[in-house]
Amino acid sequence: MRAVFTASKAGTQTMLTSTQLQRYHEDGFILVPSFYTAADDERLEAALAPARRSGWGGSGRYPCSHPVERGFADVCHTLPLIKRYLHPTSVAIARQVLAADVLLRCGILVDLEPNDATPWHRDVQGLPFTLFMHYLQGASAAHGCLRVIPGSHLMEEAYIDAEFDRVAVEQNLSHCRRSELVVHPREVPLEVRHEDLIVRDSRLWHGTYVNKSDRYRTLLTWAFIRRQDASEWRFPFPEQLQFMPEFTTEERRLMGWA
Repeated sequence: MRAVFTASKAGTQTMLTSTQLQRYHEDGFILVPSFYTAADDERLEAALAPARRSGWGGSGRYPCSHPVERGFADVCHTLPLIKRYLHPTSVAIARQVLAADVLLRCGILVDLEPNDATPWHRDVQGLPFTLFMHYLQGASAAHGCLRVIPGSHLMEEAYIDAEFDRVAVEQNLSHCRRSELVVHPREVPLEVRHEDLIVRDSRLWHGTYVNKSDRYRTLLTWAFIRRQDASEWRFPFPEQLQFMPEFTTEERRLMGWA
């Protein structure tokens, strides 16, 4: 593991040290161990219970897709999950790594079904944003955990393409150079427990290993953007106005309501 944040406590606004911040900017990611408590897990399970009762959780269905495509998501953008995205420490880390005031961009839940994997890709090439990734059951390599190429967020697309071309040919996979089957010589597996949190740059090249287990692997992920990059902003949706009294003034600011 390259960049590991070891000083975090859930419910605080502990900041990264200068060394940790430097490693985040160099590697494009950081691991926050033991970010969540048992009480946090209980609240999350209570928030997800209605979706599980309706059939999600082991069914392979996505409880929501990108909010730009479907608007308000039944699960991802409910009050308990939005409160989770706006955890004071995650907001503080987002402001620190982006060196700016921030807006909540979006939140999404994704299932990785058995025998499936996510190919190599990067989320964006232009304006960066910061993603927070919580694997609800934890994730090992055998369970389809995240794999990243440290420092690739700083590399040009053409350079990465050339690397994948070379590696794919060496591994007799030239027909699918960005496939999950390609093993990049600099890749790092980010194996996590259910209480851990991954923070990464949106430009970082990443994918997953094949989920070789017999159960679904569920990821809850959300993102913050710099306030000046409002063109990438995704909140709020009209359906969320019902929650406004439940948010503090600061939380409303983070969602663009104040």
